Amino acid sequence: MRSLARKLLLSTVIVVTMLGLLFLFKIKTVDCTLGGVACPGEVTQALNIFVGRSFFFTDLNLLFNQEPTLSQYRLSKVQKKLPGTLIFELQPYLTGYQLYFSDQDKTLTVDSQRGLLEQKSETLPTITTQVPLSDLEVEGKIDPDIHQSLVELVGAISKYQLEYQHIILENKQVIRISLREGINGIISIDTTPAKVAQLAFIQKNVDLASFDQHVQVIDVRYRLPVLRTTNTW
Repeated sequence: MRSLARKLLLSTVIVVTMLGLLFLFKIKTVDCTLGGVACPGEVTQALNIFVGRSFFFTDLNLLFNQEPTLSQYRLSKVQKKLPGTLIFELQPYLTGYQLYFSDQDKTLTVDSQRGLLEQKSETLPTITTQVPLSDLEVEGKIDPDIHQSLVELVGAISKYQLEYQHIILENKQVIRISLREGINGIISIDTTPAKVAQLAFIQKNVDLASFDQHVQVIDVRYRLPVLRTTNTW
């Protein structure tokens, strides 16, 4: 009996020691490639959210998907190298978008460097803007803050598979997404990835047709979504 007790105690000590050692391993450095080349600085900086976390017990996919700056990228592969290095391989969801200026009946393609191209694309999403080009343009390029928000928007729409008909930039603060006939999603331009995720969840999991009154607006600019039966916001 004493021999068995000693063996059980020894086994317990070994297991506890091993678990303790595993928890001691922390992520110290993060490397990253995007489409086969080194990631830009802002992406590498965003990936620093992993530094200091448990090397073995961190949910990498969950944490990656929660970081708004990374919403336009797909996590293709992660390699772990002891004692504490992560190597991320990313792929872009989309590299640009189109702006349709309703006041001029004019479409411009915006590339990844914010440049404006006098051409149309059959593959890039189109955002109709109520804001004149003169109010969006800075030295021949789209305003960097607006551009970043719109890139995150189209990336999040692709990532969360939001089904939509039209995207409208109402002003520099508000984006309207026509989800289906009679229903508009309203989001703030500075919180696009998380709010697109909310809209996608509602679209996939909430039977709005079962409500007593017809829902016309899903406003996710607030902490909790607001459903409206009038087409106002």
